[in-house]
Amino acid sequence: MSKGLQLRQFFMQMFAFFIGGTDMSMQSFDRQKMDQGYCALLELDSKNAASSHTIKRFFSKLSLVNNLIFNSIIHELFARRIKITKPKIIILGIDTMVLDNDDAHKREGCEVTYKKKKGFQPLHICWGRFLVDIMFRKGSAHSNHGTDYIDRVTEIVKLIRKRYIITMWP
Repeated sequence: MSKGLQLRQFFMQMFAFFIGGTDMSMQSFDRQKMDQGYCALLELDSKNAASSHTIKRFFSKLSLVNNLIFNSIIHELFARRIKITKPKIIILGIDTMVLDNDDAHKREGCEVTYKKKKGFQPLHICWGRFLVDIMFRKGSAHSNHGTDYIDRVTEIVKLIRKRYIITMWP
């Protein structure tokens, strides 16, 4: 018998979190864990629903490998989408999103954000409504923290050149 949240269950809940978008705080996972309707919708037993602590623990482990696994998956999805749609111009948006964790009893890894919330502030790149790249970061990391912005944009531009432009116009 396996212990803890299964990867499939985790991703299903993360996608529901980002798609729903009504409550973007980390505490929403604790509230949803107690919501029988939410658990039934995702076909989960409440004991298999993620808590805010589970989500933080998962992303802290994921950040140890610089988000390579997670980003490689969404990079592949992005490369496939641009090959299918064949846009003449690719317009990307880049921003941070404050994940509010003020209501948590335990705030492991949280720091005060520019919005005066104790939480996290991931940097993400989007193409329209699609997530292209994300870097999970501490709350005090502003949008232009270190070389995060340049590193992530450089990575996506290389991906576009390698997987789209080169293959479309030899």
